[in-house]
Amino acid sequence: MNPATGLTTLWSVLVGSTTYTFTSTSESQNLTSKTGLHLLGTGIISDGTVADNTTGTWQLGFGVSGDSFQWQSTAAPDAANVPDGGSTAMLLGSAICGLCVFKKKLAA
Repeated sequence: MNPATGLTTLWSVLVGSTTYTFTSTSESQNLTSKTGLHLLGTGIISDGTVADNTTGTWQLGFGVSGDSFQWQSTAAPDAANVPDGGSTAMLLGSAICGLCVFKKKLAA
């Protein structure tokens, strides 16, 4: 845990020259038993560029059955913070170009 911010870095990985980090902003435990543990919370995935930070929710589960151990994890980005990759701008640009062509045809 980072005592200066109160946040916990759950994992960090270096890919090429970029370090990707997942920082937990909230954590809770909703299941504890002799054979299982389930954690969930919210967090931020970052690559060092603040504009690229993506918030979302995460879940992590651990279980034991006999001699076997299992774990699972899921993460979902916050839909409000996921960019569309520019497809909206391209669609709008295409529509405006189409209107310009249509206007020139009507004027001729």
